[in-house]
Parts: sequence; C-alpha cells; structure tokens
Amino acid sequence: MEVKIVSKDRIIPSSPTPSHLRIFKLSLLDQLIPAPFAPIILYYDNSDPSYNTPNLIKPCTTTTHLDDDDDDDNEDKATIMKRLHVLKTSLSETLTGFYPLAGQIKDDLSIDCNDQGAHYVEARVKHSTLREFLNRPDDLILLLHRFLPCDLTNSNTGASVTNIQVNVFKCGGMAIGLCISHKILDGAGLCTFIKAWTATARLRSSLPRSALYSRSSSLSSSSSSLTSSDSVTLSSSSDSDDNQTPRAASRIIHPTKPNLSAATCLFPTSDELWLRDSSLRMWGSLFINDGKSSCVTRRLVFEGSAIAALKGMVAAVNNNYKVKRPTRVEVVSAFIWQCAMAASKQIHGFGRPSLLTHAVNLRSRITSLLDLDLEYSIGNLLWIAAARCQTPIFTLDDNDAAADGLQLHGLVEELRNAVSKIDGDFVNKMRSAGEEEEGKYHMLESLEELRSSPSSESDYYGFSSWCNFGFYEGGDFGWGKPVWVSSVGSTGNSVFLNFIILVDTKLGDGIEAWVTLDQHHMAILQCNPQLRKFVSLDPTPLLLL
Repeated sequence: MEVKIVSKDRIIPSSPTPSHLRIFKLSLLDQLIPAPFAPIILYYDNSDPSYNTPNLIKPCTTTTHLDDDDDDDNEDKATIMKRLHVLKTSLSETLTGFYPLAGQIKDDLSIDCNDQGAHYVEARVKHSTLREFLNRPDDLILLLHRFLPCDLTNSNTGASVTNIQVNVFKCGGMAIGLCISHKILDGAGLCTFIKAWTATARLRSSLPRSALYSRSSSLSSSSSSLTSSDSVTLSSSSDSDDNQTPRAASRIIHPTKPNLSAATCLFPTSDELWLRDSSLRMWGSLFINDGKSSCVTRRLVFEGSAIAALKGMVAAVNNNYKVKRPTRVEVVSAFIWQCAMAASKQIHGFGRPSLLTHAVNLRSRITSLLDLDLEYSIGNLLWIAAARCQTPIFTLDDNDAAADGLQLHGLVEELRNAVSKIDGDFVNKMRSAGEEEEGKYHMLESLEELRSSPSSESDYYGFSSWCNFGFYEGGDFGWGKPVWVSSVGSTGNSVFLNFIILVDTKLGDGIEAWVTLDQHHMAILQCNPQLRKFVSLDPTPLLLL
C-alpha cells in the first residue's frame, strides 16, 4: 500500500484573531502530559448506507478510483472533490472559534496565536480500497502511521499546534488523521474540536456550492447569510479578557461553543515549570522506554457480551464485597491488569508488585464542585489515579471461575478506590497549586507517590480511556459516521511502554484496547487462554461494523 502526498497547505481561520489574543496562556495541568500528540484516525467508508442522508453530500454511485492513472467517473470524482472542499472550508471556520489551534507552540507555557494555520495534507492511497485495507489485520497497525501528517515525537517550539492529513482511497473512502498538540487538548477536548468541525461541515455540505468559499494562501472572511434558526452561534466575549473566543467568532457557525479559558482560569500557572519537571521524572520512571525493550501493540477487542460476562463474574462475588456494578472501563481495565500480572508472573517466576495508573477526567468533578459547564472546554483537565496490587497471586485458573472472579473483583475495587480519591477536596487543593505552596506540595506529593515503588522490582501499566467521548456519534462530516476510530499503536523502540488506550467500538457497548507491551510480555499475554475467552485479538475492523 502506497500513500502519496498530493498537496500540503495551511488552513488559517476564516476571521483573523485579534491582536490582544495573540498569546494563549497554557494552564498548570497542561504541563502534566509529556506526549507531544494524542493521534487519532477517523475512517469513512464510501459505501456506508448512512451516506444517504437527505440534503447532504450524496454517496458515489459506483466504485470510484482516484489513482492518477485511472479514468475516473467525473460525477463521482466531483463528489469526492466537494467533500475535500467542505473539509477545508469548515476547518477554516472552526479554527476561528478554536483560534489557539491555528497557532504555533511558543514555549512550554504558551501558544503563539499567529494564525499561521493548521498544517493540512491531502494524500491518495494507491492500489487499495478502504475495505481492502481494513481487511488486513495482520499488518494493519504497522501501516497506520502513514495516515498521519507529522512525526509524533516532535512538538517543539515553532511547531504547528494542529496537523491533519486527509487520505483518500481509490474507492472514495477516507482516513482522516489528526495530530493536535497534547499541550492544549486532552481526549475530551479533542472530541469537542472534532464535533465542532463536523457540525460546521454538515451545515456547509447542505448548502449550495455558491454558498461555500475557499482560499489557498488566504481564505475569505465572509460567510453565508444564515438565520438564527440555522445554528447555535458563539456569544461575543469581552475584548479585554485573555484566552477568550474572539468577537469575530460570533459571525461563524459553531454548533458547539468552546470554552477556551476554563483550564487556565481554574489552574493558572506562573513562569515556573515545576509540574512539567516532576511529571517527566514520574513518567520516565514508569512508562518511558529506555531503548532496551522492543515493544509491540496489539488490539484486544471486547464485545459487549464479553464485557457483560466479566461484569457478571464481579457481581457473583459475595455481598460482603463493595463493587457490584462495575463500569465497562473498570472491568476491562482490571481484567487486562489481571492478565498482564499473570504474564509477568510467568516471566519472573513469582508475582511482582504492580501499579496501574488511569487518567481521570476532572470535568464532572469540577462541575459538581463549582457549578461550571465544562462540557466543551479545552485544555488538559485531568489527573492521574493510581491503584496498587502489592502481592499478586493471579493464576487465572480455567477451572476455578469463582477464584478468578474474586481476583477480578479485588482489582476493580482497587481501581475504583483510586479514582474516588480524586474528588472535590482533591481538586480544591490542586486549584491552589499555582499560587500557594500547600497546593503545590499536594500535587508534587501525588506524583511522587506514583513513582515511589522500586521500578526494577515492580510492574507498571498506564491506562487512558477515550470511551464515552462520542467520536463515532460526533464524527459525521455530512457523509456518514466513521466506520472505525483508531489510535496508531507503537512498534520497535517506541517512547511509551506498558501503555493501554481504551476506545469505544462502533456499536458503543464494546471496548477496543490498544495494548503496548514489551514483545516477550505480549507474547505470553496473548497466549493466555482466559484472555482469549473474552477478547478477539487484532480482528479486522470490518467485523465490528
């Protein structure tokens, strides 16, 4: 499979960012995550029945071939070109409301909102339809990086905040790869941006072509005339406030109203980088690959029925235990942890102490504490919860389901207890960290506790959940919901090791776990018969539709 770059462009905001908003201050919590990007790829099948949406861009009527040497059907090619046009114009409008995403990294404390625009690449996937690509699970993960517009390890000063690559298959299907700086967006913020972009595109794709506009080096700031019933618009913000949506954005259609300043207001930072330095030490001691390990990523897919069975194992435990109704994320995280510890025991000959970390979204906790609506906020509003298992005894006996359920219940309980510690009182202490020594001490103590165990004698597994963010429901540009949403995985000497990303399956009741481990650890894990009872290993995404 060949991915050929056909164009590179800069998509700038449809209205210029006011000069008083030129510098966007990052929040204190934006220093927590060392990863430059959290890449995501959205896949759109040109034969998906949901393309037949009234008033939106119609589906192609035949198998369209977009290779350079093909004799394309003119009407179908025009449809694809219109979709590409809508993607660019709607992105331009969306960037006006999310103006920091059109800037460049200034330093570890701020973004230069210079309207340089999103780095935008269009590519053609030669000699392959989308379904042919998705039907090759053996090397699927190895190829995903080709759909991304930039190096995932490079987010230095001067780098674009937003990088997007639109890959068009010869059938007319698409894979849209996004790499947006983790300095300003966590998973929830990324989904907010995608929902705003797709909603604007749906509106644009339903209008006659004369109502659309384009630009190469410079996009027109004019927009079509729409009544108030056509959309929800952004309210104007005070011209004197930092990190606000510019007044010009009130003329642009944003069905979701982004809250740009919440993270910075809630967690202001000084010019010091103590949280960045401390978090780098913490992550480095736990999950950063030292170059000695060769890692591999496998997709463990839990269907809804398998998750229900795991929940049943936990619920069957004696009533003296606390957790009777675990969530999907809790039970899948605990089960993977259980299986990983069993593999570690087989490698080392004994059960080693183990630490599980989970990224916790703070939005709901802040909302209940301060009565703020943070649904559409950007920034890294998250913290890290840590659950421990000091004396693992896990054997995963195929003939003792009760013992397995008891072990699983214990891990679910440990995870729930760890997450519950990040409550309103915890958040209140965190909020004072930018100005008061007590709050700073509280955050440093929390991070130090994470790396307190001897790394040479313990195992560490880091989890991040994208579940319930709504990437499938919110990913419709006007020609159907994505047929698959993926991470990219890691191979060889990847920076991160022992890391797991949880993603919804398209049906919404399952979970696709992207598990990155040392090759030897993975080889043992994937052969575990108990694991294989509940997961499909690297299935073609076509089976999940």
